[in-house]
Amino acid sequence: MHLGGMLDDRKSDIYTMIPDHYLPKTIVFQAQNSDISELIKANNLTFPLIVKPDIGYKGFMVKRVDDEKELHRVLGQFEEKEVLVQEFLNHEREFAFLFYRMPKSQKYGVSSFVEKILPYVMGDGKSNLKALIEENANAFLDLGYVLNKKKEDLDTIIPKGQKIIVDHVGNYSRGSKFYSRNDSIDESLIETGRQFFNHLQGINFGRIDLKANSIADVKNGKFKVMEINGVKSEPLHIYEPEMSWIKIWEVISEHWKILNSIAKEQLSGSYSLPSAKDGIEAAKSLKRQTTN
Repeated sequence: MHLGGMLDDRKSDIYTMIPDHYLPKTIVFQAQNSDISELIKANNLTFPLIVKPDIGYKGFMVKRVDDEKELHRVLGQFEEKEVLVQEFLNHEREFAFLFYRMPKSQKYGVSSFVEKILPYVMGDGKSNLKALIEENANAFLDLGYVLNKKKEDLDTIIPKGQKIIVDHVGNYSRGSKFYSRNDSIDESLIETGRQFFNHLQGINFGRIDLKANSIADVKNGKFKVMEINGVKSEPLHIYEPEMSWIKIWEVISEHWKILNSIAKEQLSGSYSLPSAKDGIEAAKSLKRQTTN
């Protein structure tokens, strides 16, 4: 993973290391090189689809598209950047767990396990969808995007108790909430992480963002991977609403101790540090890819 996944690592590079049964169907697309309609047919993809940059950052430009017209409009926003077009995963729940492995001692573990709850509104039988969205107290919800995305349904009265997900990107900056499931970390989850990361030789730290139908399915390896994040990964349970500042600092301190230990073990072997030039070029690349 380029620079350990700190800056401009490509999702598609990591996908080549992961067994196909863990992955959604994916097309790596560049607007000027291919006909997306033909590629969709050739890969047996159907709408809705997920479109996202190959080099991403905090949910930037990740979109769910529901038809071909919208797909072409969204792809036009990427200009010449490489884009991933993926099947939309219909699993019931979304999770992320942070796995680490010491390069020499091979000590390993899971330091964070969260469930991501996508932003939603709940019908009251009286209000239309527009009112429910506008009354939502989620400060991170991209109101303009959501209202435009749901524009055909805004006048619909939502029945009492009906849940409507308003953004399908499981990112804190897009209004998702993260809840700790650390009480579910056990030997079976850690073993699942170990077996999975055995496919990713040379990657000793990363967060798996995935979809599954239950925690039991995650522990049994029955999940689909959306992406793997490297050393820029955070222990996402720090964003749980009830987490205190003191506890957050304790978690972050432990997080960096693990990273420091991995780096020390790697540097005591044949691994060499990247140059300052490598870091500057990667930062420039990330800026280019996340500027719209």
